[in-house]
Amino acid sequence: MLYIGIGKEVLVMNVKKNGIFKDKIIFLVFFVCLIVFWRGPVMQVSDSNYSMMVSQALIEHGTFRLDEYKIEKNEPFSKPGVVQTGYPYQLEVRGEKLYYFFPNGSSVLSAPFVAVLNQLGLSAVSEDGSYNLTGEIKIEKVMAAFLMSVAACVFYLTSRVTLNRSFSAVIALTAAFATPVLSTASRAMWAHTWLLLLLSIVVFMLWRGIREKKAPNPFLLATIVAWMYFVRPTASVSIVAVSGIVFVFFRPIFVAYAFSGLMWFSGFLVYSQYNYDSFLPAYYAASRIGSGTVWSALLGNMVSPGRGLFVYSPFIVSVFFVLILFRDYVREKPVVFWAVFAIIVHWLVVSSFPHWWGGHSYGPRFMTDIVPWLILLAIIATQAVVDSDAGGARVRFFVFNIKFQSVVALVLVAIGCFLNVRGAYSHDTALWNVRPDNIDQNSERVWDWRYPQFLAGIVVQKEYKEYPFFVSGERIYLNSPLSDRFLGYGWSGVEPTFRWTDGVDATFGFRTAERKLVAVTLRLSPFVTKDHDRQRLKVSANGELVAEFVLRDQLFSEVRFLIPSSVLRDVNVVELRIPDAISPKEMGLSADPRNLGVAVEFVEISEL
Repeated sequence: MLYIGIGKEVLVMNVKKNGIFKDKIIFLVFFVCLIVFWRGPVMQVSDSNYSMMVSQALIEHGTFRLDEYKIEKNEPFSKPGVVQTGYPYQLEVRGEKLYYFFPNGSSVLSAPFVAVLNQLGLSAVSEDGSYNLTGEIKIEKVMAAFLMSVAACVFYLTSRVTLNRSFSAVIALTAAFATPVLSTASRAMWAHTWLLLLLSIVVFMLWRGIREKKAPNPFLLATIVAWMYFVRPTASVSIVAVSGIVFVFFRPIFVAYAFSGLMWFSGFLVYSQYNYDSFLPAYYAASRIGSGTVWSALLGNMVSPGRGLFVYSPFIVSVFFVLILFRDYVREKPVVFWAVFAIIVHWLVVSSFPHWWGGHSYGPRFMTDIVPWLILLAIIATQAVVDSDAGGARVRFFVFNIKFQSVVALVLVAIGCFLNVRGAYSHDTALWNVRPDNIDQNSERVWDWRYPQFLAGIVVQKEYKEYPFFVSGERIYLNSPLSDRFLGYGWSGVEPTFRWTDGVDATFGFRTAERKLVAVTLRLSPFVTKDHDRQRLKVSANGELVAEFVLRDQLFSEVRFLIPSSVLRDVNVVELRIPDAISPKEMGLSADPRNLGVAVEFVEISEL
């Protein structure tokens, strides 16, 4: 992978002997990563909502239950994200108990950090006991940036076990900026965030132990491995791989390692039975696996423009190519076997999820968990190239030439950096999940190369050109997928009963058989608040202004305008201009970055 200017020096480093704190580059890696992660404006606080409130509950009440706090209960499906219980989908009701639905491992590990941040005035709970979304987001931003900067340092240390400082720094920064570490794990406290850090520590312990021929502490290793599972159950695959490496290379400690792991798992069963009256929480149920789209998912998780790992981190192709080409110089082949095993099986598991595209996320979110294995393979591949060069090996055909491969690898790394930086720095890539329609309702969008997620905001989305004929007097409900045929640009995703305009203008269109006077009725509600008390709406048809409104009432109401026959064409485009559109984020109401104008329930077109 990364091997420009290799030379013939011996690149061996004993981390313990030289000392971590004597290596100033590790501090450079940490602070560079922290700045890049922290300054990224895109936050993906979705599944992780309420996770820091759980940490607060542990600190204040010593419980995982959220009953002590004021959490609004709504009518089922009355708002986006509200499920049949009336609570957001992140929350689970067990009898009279209210819990966070996703694994609590991240909340437990985060509790000490949350306690410190509380002293700095940050909390996910307001003084009146209600949920503080702004505080949650700030805590997650701080923690995710910090933890992933630490992970980058662990990658550096893992590489330093065998490689020099330059190579190690490049590999660490590649891991940080050309993988989902930047575009996913540093964007919020996903379960992936803690899992990635824990697995990177485990990989470091194993790799150092193998190279120094000294077994790691079995109790510490088992503890970290157990918490990987508590953080995210898909870690089971990596746990099998780690156990395989321990058995092959450190057999004398295997019994102690396995026994310690079983003790931790027994404690987890007790915790689950006590809190959920079940041996495993609902999120850990094997029934969540199983899908009729597994073949599409397998390809999608690797090569689709929306979720493909090889698309968003293309340098990985170079890693596997080098491992095959220089296989005679690869040391510790069983490590390569178990790393590849973990990657392939994890890929198979996440591709079996019905929701395999990972919802409202960026790029290959579900493949984030295997980044430490990929980086270990990159280290091994680089060492193989170093050994081949030191041994005098020469490959004549230019495709297999070391310098040529080095240039290719760095180009692929640069592409990966660009694509993952976009996920952290461009709000358009986040809004891609709901524009022109919701990715959860149209997952085929992950295959659209004309408007891929990583180019959202750079490539202008093509407006619909072939509008259908309308049926006079028939309402076109915008919460229906059928409405997509009539909609042009400027619309957000489908919500339970309406669809928001997103931006200062939005269009819809229709065809007419005869050019008769047309009346158009919109049932809509403006985005207004106490500090933003109006939305102006200007309506144009085929470029001609036909109506103007000033909307102040937040309740849904109907507005009606006429399109004269002289303005009509065979194909007609109606533009809604909303110059006062503004985002809830800008108003300090939520983290929603969309510039909301009006929410439209239906459009009715009638010939007069």
